Amino acid sequence: MFTTARFIVPAALLCGSTFAFAAEPLPFPNAGFEEGLASWSADQNDKANNLSRVLPEAARSGKSGLRVIQTTDNIGSWLQSARVPVEPAKTYRLEFWARQVETSGIGVWIQFYNEERQAIKSPGGDPTVQLKPGASDWERQELQLTTPAGAAFFTLAVHGYSKHVVKADFDDFTLTPVEGAPAPAAKATLTSALTPDPARVKEIAAALPAQPKGIGPSLDNRTAWNALAAEPEIRDKVLPRAGRFLNEPIPVVTAESYAASLASKDRKADRLADARR
Repeated sequence: MFTTARFIVPAALLCGSTFAFAAEPLPFPNAGFEEGLASWSADQNDKANNLSRVLPEAARSGKSGLRVIQTTDNIGSWLQSARVPVEPAKTYRLEFWARQVETSGIGVWIQFYNEERQAIKSPGGDPTVQLKPGASDWERQELQLTTPAGAAFFTLAVHGYSKHVVKADFDDFTLTPVEGAPAPAAKATLTSALTPDPARVKEIAAALPAQPKGIGPSLDNRTAWNALAAEPEIRDKVLPRAGRFLNEPIPVVTAESYAASLASKDRKADRLADARR
């Protein structure tokens, strides 16, 4: 683990007659969690449930690392780094190390901000690195990305998926300019590590029924549904609320409102809309 992310990552990519090489990594505050959670910000849910923790046993190097622990009852962790100055329309390489202590649903989300500290979107959406869900030892993760027009700052968030069990470790983040890279593509590169095993896909497909079936009784099984509707909690609370929502438009989460909630670090507005949907 490193208190600053200043080590040289040699890399050379031959592209026609153009060489691309990684320069010295940018200063990344507390990239190895040697100073606890200094320069990192957890959202209200993460803080209230102590989801993102700095622990000695989570260290890949040094004395500390980040461990995210959550259960299926939680709406998901969110720990965001400090903003790192970047240049617009330039290629960078994000690298870090991660370990799935147990089967987990978790990833790293990238966001960009302009000079006014307002969130801006990449043409292809926010780049992410989604970790393989199975338990694993330490693995180096890498994402090459191009900053969008107007970008002045980079930040990342370690995010456990809502309603997923998570026990995973992170350490040693770096962000490095890639000099001499090809001209930026029209959209940021999006990398996902969730590549299914074809043999496993066939095995699962063979076990599925010929016709899809939902969870619970079918719609024409009125006996089961009438019995459920007669339960006091459903009759007195759920059904009246559902009837009210039927007469209201479906809540819309716009890109602007979502970006504003992320910028303010208060995700309540879009989460309430999601819950109503």
